[in-house]
Amino acid sequence: CPTEKIEATTQDEQKTRAFYRKPPGDGPFPAVICIHGGVQAASDQNLQRLLAGNPVYTRFLAAGYVTVAGDFRTYRANPQSRGPILDCLAIVDAVKKLPFVDDESVVVFGGSGGGSIALELASATKLAAIVCGEPATLLFCGMLGPGEFDKRFDVLDDPQKHYTDERKAQTQKKIKTITCPVLILHGDQHALKKLNSEIFLPELKAAGVEVEYKVYPGNRHGFYWGNGTKRETVEKFMADTQAFLEARLKTQAKPLKQ
Repeated sequence: CPTEKIEATTQDEQKTRAFYRKPPGDGPFPAVICIHGGVQAASDQNLQRLLAGNPVYTRFLAAGYVTVAGDFRTYRANPQSRGPILDCLAIVDAVKKLPFVDDESVVVFGGSGGGSIALELASATKLAAIVCGEPATLLFCGMLGPGEFDKRFDVLDDPQKHYTDERKAQTQKKIKTITCPVLILHGDQHALKKLNSEIFLPELKAAGVEVEYKVYPGNRHGFYWGNGTKRETVEKFMADTQAFLEARLKTQAKPLKQ
């Protein structure tokens, strides 16, 4: 399963790229686009390294998914920049056009900042489902303005204070445009748990979004990529994720033969 490159042009005429590995054969296959966390772009080497050795990316490939390592332009200076979302939208469109991918069985798996982008994609394009590892919803909810990224933990300490009426209205409007099922994987250690469990999850449910919220006690931020956790935890959340996706995919993944 060699690594191949995708190049695409965004709506604002910028160039973006991703890398993927596909199961042997002609397909059609389901596809999962993995979006890393943070607000910084990744190098080609890091994206390819994730495809080759990360326990989540490789498990998706072994399960029979075309597995994509997506990227986005850096947006630390302005956490509300639309650029990263346009980058990932272009990647989604390019993946749907691959001849061996079923365009109705494309999902996005994003963690932290990538989880917020996954939610943005779900509100902007058609996807079979999204999976969010501890999504940084303070980005989705517009709680950080230009130059305020370093203030994120002040916001997370008291998210109710920063969830103003204006931001609430904006968030509810965006959530109403999410049309695909959402799975949220969460630990119980990171400060995001308060915002996500007390504000964002109720908003999803109130809007009628099909959502599942699963907690993995004792796990820190990044566990959903296999970071700082046990193999048993990886096996558990991957089994939960695959069961969630299988019920919602037109084209089912077929595990690779060992």
